[in-house]
Amino acid sequence: MVEGDSENATTDVTRQLRTRSMRSALGSGVLARVIALLSPLLVLPIMLDRLGPDLFGLWATATSVLALATFADLGTANAVMSGLSVAAATNDWTRFRSISIHAYALAFGFSSVLAVGLVLFVLVVDPKVYIGPNPGVDDWIVRAVMFMFIGAFLCTIPLTLIQRVQYSLKRAWQANAWQAVGALAQLGLVWWISRTDSADLAVIGVAIAAPPAALIANTLMFYLFQRRDVAPIGRLRKAEFSAILRLSLSFFFLSILTSISMNIDQFLIAGIAGLESAGEFAIANRLFSVLGLIVTMAALAMWPSNADALASRDLAWIRRNARQMAAFLGIAVTLAATLLYLIRNPLTELWLGRTHQIGAVLGLSLVTWSILRAVASPYFSIQNAHNHLRPQYIGWSAYLACSIALKAILIQTLGIGGAALGACITYLLILIPTAWLGYRGTMGKVLHQGVRRTGDAYNARANRES
Repeated sequence: MVEGDSENATTDVTRQLRTRSMRSALGSGVLARVIALLSPLLVLPIMLDRLGPDLFGLWATATSVLALATFADLGTANAVMSGLSVAAATNDWTRFRSISIHAYALAFGFSSVLAVGLVLFVLVVDPKVYIGPNPGVDDWIVRAVMFMFIGAFLCTIPLTLIQRVQYSLKRAWQANAWQAVGALAQLGLVWWISRTDSADLAVIGVAIAAPPAALIANTLMFYLFQRRDVAPIGRLRKAEFSAILRLSLSFFFLSILTSISMNIDQFLIAGIAGLESAGEFAIANRLFSVLGLIVTMAALAMWPSNADALASRDLAWIRRNARQMAAFLGIAVTLAATLLYLIRNPLTELWLGRTHQIGAVLGLSLVTWSILRAVASPYFSIQNAHNHLRPQYIGWSAYLACSIALKAILIQTLGIGGAALGACITYLLILIPTAWLGYRGTMGKVLHQGVRRTGDAYNARANRES
């Protein structure tokens, strides 16, 4: 075999491994996320039956605190994803450990600051301020439950980094398996302890502790018994710490911008059409939001492979994979969305226990919205893998401003379906071009600059500052 043939064979093997890893991450991720969504739904009736309406309401209210964990790390998990993936692909384990060390230090720093603030808030502020007058629950019980959730919340912030580490090491199945274990453990333990004479606080504690406990077990098993060589132990460098902090904040502000853009419809509808209409929209939106599961997991699964390919300047693989994933996600989401649209009303009646109609305009608009997101997702993923966020800042800012105006007009003329229709029109006109132009810009930067470690943007900053 000549030298050129050997290089081509090596490239083909690398591409196959990259593609196989991405598909494995997507398949295991969707399965784990389905389990993680279904288990809490099964936990709810158990908790309601055991706790009663007052304590159940307290538990349900406090649960919303954990939903903030994805924002509370200030973008650290996203900021290190590309750097870890590139370091793993090039077997640069010194660099891999350095990134992990600074990421964990930053995450623990965030959680420590939050711990002080949240604990002081719970100790000083009267519980009636944030849960309202509730004579059925003593103040000390409210504070005890809040402290449980604060502990779980603060543990979750740094512990979720293990999932990004495993994704970057092509062990996504492992991260997803532990996520499923946490959800199933919560369901099993809540069912078991609710049948005993244990105190209500014990039931709540078990429900709160199971998912973080799975993260702790995953972290210990991985760093102690599987990859001790990449354990985040070592010295901190001020320059690199500040560089990763800046990149983390960039992802954090982008997350805030996209979250506001995609969740503002409720407030618009409530202000224009009233709270009853906002409730109707919330039911339909929640039903069709399951389609976003495929898109979210696909973006996470593609990230490490894209970062690896960008670092290797394998632009041919990136182009081909982007087209294939856009087609695959578009078809998959279209089929799932069509089925969901056809059975939307019987499914909603089964879910809510009463008749509820989702109009054609609203249903079709939510279907179209899901398909547009699916097609654009691979191209946004490439930009994220290169830490090329400026096009998304511009695109999402323009989308937010234009969509608010268009939605307000359409809600007044078409009802609640106008909000989803307005989102589709603005996404098609603004964010689809943003995805394509940002992708082209990313490819151009890699091609013309010849950057080897494209995913490790903050590494270049750290070296310059040093």
